[in-house]
Amino acid sequence: MLEVPDASGLSSSRGVIASGRNDVVVMEVTQHQGTTMPASLHHMIIPVSDRDVAARYFTGLLELREPWENGFFQSVQLDDSVVINFAAPPVEVQPQHYAFLVSDELFDRIKSRFDSDGTPYTADPPGKRPSEVGEVNRDGTGRRLYFLGPDKHMLEVLTARYNDVPQRSRPQ
Repeated sequence: MLEVPDASGLSSSRGVIASGRNDVVVMEVTQHQGTTMPASLHHMIIPVSDRDVAARYFTGLLELREPWENGFFQSVQLDDSVVINFAAPPVEVQPQHYAFLVSDELFDRIKSRFDSDGTPYTADPPGKRPSEVGEVNRDGTGRRLYFLGPDKHMLEVLTARYNDVPQRSRPQ
């Protein structure tokens, strides 16, 4: 861990908590006068072949505010303040899975748009239960569906957090 103090009494600890060939996840915890702020995701980078197309796709899908140019990235902000930075070549694009927690109303609008425009979706990741194409998963809590987004990233929208997180891993 690298400790970086600043003049206001804040300090940041940054560390790589997971890495792969094209992705690095960084956890950042800020302290102020001895108190620790809960860790939360601030931003993420999604490699895509066309950052403008991807940003427009996600702002339309999730009904977000307009994207903005952010140096190398085209960025969008989710309603919970997480920023998604879309990066185009020279990054290598390898499909990943991204899940978005949405309201029941937004879920219904997304499903309705897919039904109208023919966007295929499944109740589970493709191949798990192939007979459930065009179906919504109602296992457990809430509803969810899976579909392919830009560059074949596997996307998921769900209306409730999974309830199968072990007790020891839940926030206190």
